[in-house]
This record gives sequence, C-alpha cells and structure tokens, in this order.
Amino acid sequence: MSRKELVGNGDYTIKVSGKIVDNQRDVYPTKEVQKFLEIMNANDVILCYSPFLSNIGISSMVVKSFTLSQQKGMRNVQDYSFEALFEKSLDEMQIEENEKQHFKAKKMEETKGWIQITKETLTEVLNPKSVLQQSKWI
Repeated sequence: MSRKELVGNGDYTIKVSGKIVDNQRDVYPTKEVQKFLEIMNANDVILCYSPFLSNIGISSMVVKSFTLSQQKGMRNVQDYSFEALFEKSLDEMQIEENEKQHFKAKKMEETKGWIQITKETLTEVLNPKSVLQQSKWI
C-alpha cells in the first residue's frame, strides 16, 4: 500500500445541489438539462472553477453519482444534485512535499547554531547556551 492509499492525502468529496430553471414559466429547460446530463455522463475529469473550491486547491473533479428530481407544479425547474471526487495527483503531492522540505531546510539554515525541538505540530528553537544554563549536570 502506498502512503497515498493509507492517508488519503488530498482527496475531497464534493456534493452539489441546485436547480436548472427556464425563464418561461411553463417551459421545461430541455437544452440545459441535456447539457447537464452530457457533463454528468462524461466519465472523465471535469475542469471547474469556483471561488470556494479554488481556496482549497480544487480545479477539477470526477463525477461519482448524480440525481434529477422534480417538484410538483414546477414545470420550468429541474432539481439536481451530484457527488464528485477530487484527488490530488501524486505529482502534485510530491511538489507540495518538496516545497515543505525546502521550507524546512531554509528554516534549519536560519537557525544554524541553535537547537530545534520538534513535537508533532510544535516547533521550538532554543539557544544552546540557555539550555546548558538551565540544565543540572550530574
């Protein structure tokens, strides 16, 4: 099993629901629904843009499932929902890992001559002289 399989790093499930509406009151939005179905049945990566999704680095997705439903008396409205997946590629994850390592190496270079103590999410940099002054030697 790879690290990606174990951790699932970078995977997101995206759930969307909405309405396709024709401006004419009694006219079903046939062309728009056909376009929606074409996208949902593409069985391929769909490029997308949303300010919300771009904040978390999502620019594409693969549709997992979708539904169409209709409310009584709403002839010009087609309700829809779909679930999609976003999965960072291994290349993207490797680039991110390299950037983290570069940042860490840069910080280590900046703290040269100091002691760095790392505990899970807490990193503390100490001056060795202060450590020696505070330690009691046996």
